[in-house]
Amino acid sequence: MGARGARHAASRAETPATPTRRPRKARRDVRCVNGLSIAVLLLEASDRSSPDTRGRRKRACHCLQHIGTLIASLADKVTSVKVKRAARNGDAMRPILEVKDLTVYYHTPAGPVRAVEGVTFSVHPQEWFGIVGESGSGKSTVALALLRLIKPPGRIERGQIVLDGRDLLAFDEEDMRNYRLAQIALVAQGAMNSLNPVKRVRDHFLLALRDHGVQLGEQEYDRIIATLLKRVGLRPEVAHLYPHELSGGMKQRVCIALAISLEPKVLVADEPTSALDVVVQWQVMETLRAVQREIGAAVILIGHDMGLIAQTVDRIAVMYAGRLVEVGPTREILTEPLHPYTRALIASLPSLDGRGELRGIAGLPPSLLNPPAGCAFHPRCPVAIDRCRMERPLLREVRPRRWVACHLVENGGTT
Repeated sequence: MGARGARHAASRAETPATPTRRPRKARRDVRCVNGLSIAVLLLEASDRSSPDTRGRRKRACHCLQHIGTLIASLADKVTSVKVKRAARNGDAMRPILEVKDLTVYYHTPAGPVRAVEGVTFSVHPQEWFGIVGESGSGKSTVALALLRLIKPPGRIERGQIVLDGRDLLAFDEEDMRNYRLAQIALVAQGAMNSLNPVKRVRDHFLLALRDHGVQLGEQEYDRIIATLLKRVGLRPEVAHLYPHELSGGMKQRVCIALAISLEPKVLVADEPTSALDVVVQWQVMETLRAVQREIGAAVILIGHDMGLIAQTVDRIAVMYAGRLVEVGPTREILTEPLHPYTRALIASLPSLDGRGELRGIAGLPPSLLNPPAGCAFHPRCPVAIDRCRMERPLLREVRPRRWVACHLVENGGTT
C-alpha cells in the first residue's frame, strides 16, 4: 500500500462510525419532498465536524447546479403549458402579433392577382401558429408581407400588422430594416436560394450583425457565430464553408441560426422542410423547436404538409384562394373540421389505418386573377348551395376559439 493509501486508511480508521442508513423520514424527504432537500441535507451535514466536509460540499454544489438546470427546464415547460392553455381557453393574454385585414395584390397587365384578401389572425407569445393550404393559396405571400418583403409588381393594399403594439405597415423603410431580424425574422423556403453562394457562412452572420449595429472585435464575432451554430447542432468549423459545401439539412440549420441571431419575438418559418427527406425534416423541426424554447419566440409555421403542421402547432389556420377559411386549435380542427375544404384536405392525407386509393380534392384551385363569385371553394365543394355561389362567406367565430367562413355552418354545427 502506498503512502497516500496508508494515510487514507488511517483517516478512515479515525473517523467515528456513522449510520449506514438514514432515518426513514430523512429518506422520504430526499426522495419525495423535492430535489432541493438533497442539497440542504448535504450542506447541513457539511457543517458538522467531519473529514469528509469538502466532499459533502462538492456534492451539494453539483446537486444545486443540477437542480438549477431542472428548474430552468421546468420553467420552460410551465410557460409553454400556460401559453397553450391560454390559446385553448381564449385567455385575454395580449397577442404578440395581430394581423388585420391584410390584403396583397400582384398587379399585371391583365389586372390584379388577389393573392391575399382580408386575412386576419393573431399569435400569442411563444405560441406555434400554423398556416396550411394548397400551393397557390397565398401562404408564402402572407409570410413575405409580415416582414414587408413584397416587391413590385406586388403591393400591400391595406391592413395592419401589429407587432408588440406597433404597426409595421406604418414604418418607413429604414425603421422596418432595423425591425426585421431583430423583432421578426424569416426562415425562408429553399435554403440554397436564401444564402449567397459566393459568401462563406461567417460572412452572412457578420452582415446581419453589423447591419443591426452590433460592433465587436473579430474574436468576439467568431465566438458569437460559433455559439449560434452550436445552438442549431452545427460545428463551429461550418462558419468557414460555402453554402454549396453543406447538405440540405445543414443549409436549413444555418438559415435558422441566422434567423435567431438577434433573438426576435416572432419567427416566420415558410416551409422550412421543403425538398428535404423525412429524417432530415424531423431533425430540422427538432432544431426549430429547441431554439424556439431557448429564445421564447412565437413561431408561424407555413406549409402544405398537413401531417407535419398538425404534429407541431397549437393552432391551425387553413387558407384557400387567398383567404382564411378556418382557424382553431389543432386537435379540434383535426377531429372535427367544420369547413368542407378543411374536411377534404384532411381526407386527402394518406393513412396507415386503411388501404385503398388516395382521395384527392376534385377540380383545381380557382384563378386569383378572376376568382369565382361567392365562396371561392363552391366549384369544388360537394355540399355547396345556391347561397354559396352568390354570397361570399365571412370568417366568423361559430364556437369558442373556432372561426369558419362557410354558409353551411350555423350555430356551431354543420347543416
